[in-house]
Amino acid sequence: MFLKSALGCLTLVLVSAVALADQTTLSAVSDARILSFQPTSSDGLSSTLSTYNDNASNIQRTLIQFDYSTLAGATINSAILRLYGSSFGHPAFQTTTSVYRPTQAWTESQVTWDSAKTGTNWSTPGGDYVGSTGIQNASPYASVTQTEVDGHWYEFDLTTLVANQASGSLSNFGFVLTGSTGNSLIFNSRENTQGFSPQLVVTYSPVPEPGTFLALGVSVLALVCRKRR
Repeated sequence: MFLKSALGCLTLVLVSAVALADQTTLSAVSDARILSFQPTSSDGLSSTLSTYNDNASNIQRTLIQFDYSTLAGATINSAILRLYGSSFGHPAFQTTTSVYRPTQAWTESQVTWDSAKTGTNWSTPGGDYVGSTGIQNASPYASVTQTEVDGHWYEFDLTTLVANQASGSLSNFGFVLTGSTGNSLIFNSRENTQGFSPQLVVTYSPVPEPGTFLALGVSVLALVCRKRR
């Protein structure tokens, strides 16, 4: 009976250790906007990102990538993409911004509307990207409709996508953001000297250190041996 109780206590302690959550804010390691009216020009080092869309001659999309190496082995509980934005020309206008995942690697200083990097074209001009169903430009991982407001943080819940990218289930090529017709949002890029650069706020449960399990096991074993004497 004592052994059963001791093991039960150990299980509860281990579950509690695993359940402890930490939070970290990651900064983008790459970001860029691509422009339909300048299909071969790179804008990756600009201080501006955008999802502007006039459904005609001026469509702009944003690519962002984060490094998940500090989250190796962790359980992702939530992941919120935060972009500091303002209205390009439609204050108080209701607009939709959606997030997809790119299906091939891109280079910040080289990516354009036509190509992911020098010598590698997108299969579809404007970027190769899919949603949760794996279909181009369908079923976004996050889609937010809200009023365009100057000096405002826009947030997108990307928990499922980030968890899969961080675990290696999906390749980490970052995110693609698109805007619906009438969207005129601009965001600060990581090069923006005014600050408020893209953030990924991640809450996660870290992998307990091996020493934690060893110490708990030794403690329970000691209790069992003492009881049996």
